[in-house]
Amino acid sequence: MWAAEEGYKIEPYGLDLIDSLAALARNRLPHWAGHLFIGNVLDWRPPFRFDFVRTELEYAPPSHRRKMVERVLHEYLVPGGRLIVCSYGSSRHPALKAGHIGEILRDWCYSVAGEAEGVDTNGVVFTRVAWTDLPEA
Repeated sequence: MWAAEEGYKIEPYGLDLIDSLAALARNRLPHWAGHLFIGNVLDWRPPFRFDFVRTELEYAPPSHRRKMVERVLHEYLVPGGRLIVCSYGSSRHPALKAGHIGEILRDWCYSVAGEAEGVDTNGVVFTRVAWTDLPEA
């Protein structure tokens, strides 16, 4: 919804590590089948660059998370693109469990362009999001 309000048309793409999950998604969403790729975020080469990429730090081992963020910023995004990092509170990492994605990005010297959280009807935060933008070329 926010994308349309900002004038963006989002076409979903996905990268999955597990072939059978990608196949399931292709079967369920045949009109997006060509948008679903198989690979590891740490070494996969995108066929083109994206305006927006959404990820979770949990997609990489703790010792590779900073490298993953750096790689996605510089190899997946167009200049001026936005990396959106989410946390659902399911990680064993204390900062992720608390949902401090913005703090982690700032600790890694990234400029955090924004942060948001999702709260259920009981006031419990269940999702936290922070985003950083790749500077224009």
